[in-house]
Amino acid sequence: MLLRQTAKENSLGLFSLLCGASLENCLSDAINVPKRELPNSIVRVAAIFNPKLKMIATLLGKDMSTSNQKAKRILGWTPRSAEEAIIATGKSMMKVIKGQMK
Repeated sequence: MLLRQTAKENSLGLFSLLCGASLENCLSDAINVPKRELPNSIVRVAAIFNPKLKMIATLLGKDMSTSNQKAKRILGWTPRSAEEAIIATGKSMMKVIKGQMK
């Protein structure tokens, strides 16, 4: 139970970091970034009426934790910081949205 609660808190923290990092680094493009969290129950009800939400609804409440220890140990890989990765993802997504991806 404690592990699930910790995972949930980490994912909420990551979501908050995503919103904050995007707002700070994507300038005007980040104005439309959602700043609130939708309760799981509302997403599940909305999934009844919106087929696009069904996949998301099935994943709610599931522990999706993973580890990068093997890649670090075997390959000597060092990951980007969470903030750096989120900023790069946001910028890449904006390029795709704007049709600038080559």
